[in-house]
Amino acid sequence: MKKIGILSFIHNNNFGSVLQAYALQHQIADLGYLAQHVDYQPSASEKVRNMLTCGNSPTLLLDSLRKRRVLLKEEEARKKQMSLETFLRRELNLSAVCSDYAALQSNSHQYDILLCGSDQIWSPTWLNPAYFLSFCDDLPKIAYACSLGVSTITSSRKAEMMKTWLRGFQKISVREEEGSVLIQQLTGTKPAVVPDPVLLANPIIWTGLATNHTCHTRASGKLVCYFLENPANYQKHIKKLTEQYHIQPLILPIGSASFHMSDMELADSCTPEDFLYLLSEAEMVCTDSFHGALLAALLGRPLYTILRDSTEKADNRNSRIYQLMRLLHANHEEVTVMDGSRQERIREYREYGQAWIKSALDSV
Repeated sequence: MKKIGILSFIHNNNFGSVLQAYALQHQIADLGYLAQHVDYQPSASEKVRNMLTCGNSPTLLLDSLRKRRVLLKEEEARKKQMSLETFLRRELNLSAVCSDYAALQSNSHQYDILLCGSDQIWSPTWLNPAYFLSFCDDLPKIAYACSLGVSTITSSRKAEMMKTWLRGFQKISVREEEGSVLIQQLTGTKPAVVPDPVLLANPIIWTGLATNHTCHTRASGKLVCYFLENPANYQKHIKKLTEQYHIQPLILPIGSASFHMSDMELADSCTPEDFLYLLSEAEMVCTDSFHGALLAALLGRPLYTILRDSTEKADNRNSRIYQLMRLLHANHEEVTVMDGSRQERIREYREYGQAWIKSALDSV
């Protein structure tokens, strides 16, 4: 049995990152391969080295320190992170921890194929050669549903580095049409646009996980709100939906800003299973999160998506929501009801993604 080493974001303290990793591992295992996630946890010195090498903004390190301060101050935030790490250790097949480039090189020798994806691992904002599998030159490399998260690469220096790292791949696919256009500009070849791993999984997998919840909060008849940005930025949307549909908001907090919104009901310290349960029970889901919106759609819930960035911002992060809305033939900032035709589009796209990854793995 061939062994596939997967490199993705798994320690991102984010429900979507964890669940896409879970789904990708299951899909590869279902195809008859042994799947293992490379447990890349870069050390502080590795992060600094990468920042200097790739020209990433020092504000990324400052943001990391800010998140650590939140964890020190907010007990509920710590509980949530612990639940995510517990889920990873329990549900994923993980390699030994790799804290730097040398460890990634040493660890790669146990695999027959390396695969990177999904999530925003190719984002120019936090560019890292490790996520282009540049630490290994003697194994087949596949990219599945990698996301750049942007519509424009504003740094010519970063574009040249990405162009170099992309040469080592046998098969490349991306998650958004905007990313496909950018990769074509770098390589001369337009890669396939395939579904996020979360969509590869049959919805019964997500409903099955949801039954393992330990949540005492009820979402039935409520507007479940899951925001990656400060929820205060979206008050007008929450107000519009609650008044129009006569439902109360329930906030799934992910940071200190959410915890301080004492005027709204909070679902504190959710596990991944709790997260899925609350989405599945919601009267409606309101989110700026791609994975939050995708899972709501898969669970058949009406959803209302919000763009995280102004469309005038050159490196805005809206491409993921645009891609999902194109799939559903819907518009952001309008309520999308998951009728039969939209469910059928999802089913067809799922089959396309499953066929692509099977073909890619079998061919190398």
